[in-house]
Formats: sequence, structure tokens, C-alpha cells
Amino acid sequence: MDLPELKLLPGDGYRRHRWVDKQNAMADSEARFRDAEERRDAIAAYWGLCTWLDHNIGQILAALKASGLEADVIYGSDHGDNAGAVSGAFMLRSGCWKYIEYMGFAPELVDLAADPEEVEGCAANRPDVVAQLGARRRKHLDPGAVDARAFADQDALIARFGGREKALQLGARGATPPPGPEG
Repeated sequence: MDLPELKLLPGDGYRRHRWVDKQNAMADSEARFRDAEERRDAIAAYWGLCTWLDHNIGQILAALKASGLEADVIYGSDHGDNAGAVSGAFMLRSGCWKYIEYMGFAPELVDLAADPEEVEGCAANRPDVVAQLGARRRKHLDPGAVDARAFADQDALIARFGGREKALQLGARGATPPPGPEG
């Protein structure tokens, strides 16, 4: 399968957002690939899943618009590798703007029309848009409360599996164990 050349790789000197570094410290996914081919296959699979999900979300949004129910839509996801994550992240997309709020870090803002590859953030240059999108997000949810609830739910799930040590034996490092017959 032909893929575009990968960009923004830490091994090539790219400096990731501090939140991504904090997430990656849990499992160091970059160091776990056997070789470039395995990494490419994993990225191809991930892009395929994203494409499928984007298509389906697009169908939902089109149906809402066609039925006159168009409104802000909040989609929440724990995409598996972040189970047991160290902090939450929340994104809002509005027109050309992509606003990302991380627990414990300054928000990011990207102008997708000017920067479709999301290389340069522009939060420092557009505090007006950061404030507007932050207020819009606050209308719908409190990230601190959502993050606290996610951790409480994880703690309860881990307890159902017999505690942290037993849960760690049930799955990959950094992953909440999947429910079994008893849960």
C-alpha cells in the first residue's frame, strides 16, 4: 500500500505537544514498532479506521441537517490506546478552526484552511477565537468534571477485575481491560 511520506516524527526532530509527550510516556508507542514496515501498517490501519469513522459521522451530521436538527454535536471517544490515559483532551471543530483543550495544558488552535497538516498552532495569535471556542465548549461540558468521571469509572472497572495488579495482567500496558463474562 502506498502512503504519503510520514511527517512530524519525533525521531526527525519534530517537537510534539507536551500533552502528547505525557501520553506517550505511558507506553512509548514509537519505540514499540519492530521496523518501519510495521509502523507503516499500523498507520495505514489507523487512517482506515479514521476514514470509516469520519464517513459515518458525516452521515449522522447530514441526517441531522436534513431533519432540521442541526446543532453543536459532541462526539466523545476513548480510542483504545488512551484507556488509562494520564489526562483528558477535548476538541471542537468550527468552520476552519480546530480547537483542542488538554487537561493541565494551554489549549491549541489550528486554522485548517491555512494549515491543513496542522503543523503550526495559532492560539497565541488568535486569543479571540480561543476564547470564543472555549466558551462554546463550556456550554456543553466541563472538561474537569468529564476527566474526573472518566478516572472514577476506570477505578471502578479496575476494582471489578480485582485491583490494579490483576488488571495489568489482562491486557496491554496502558489499556483498561475489556469487560469479561462477569462485567
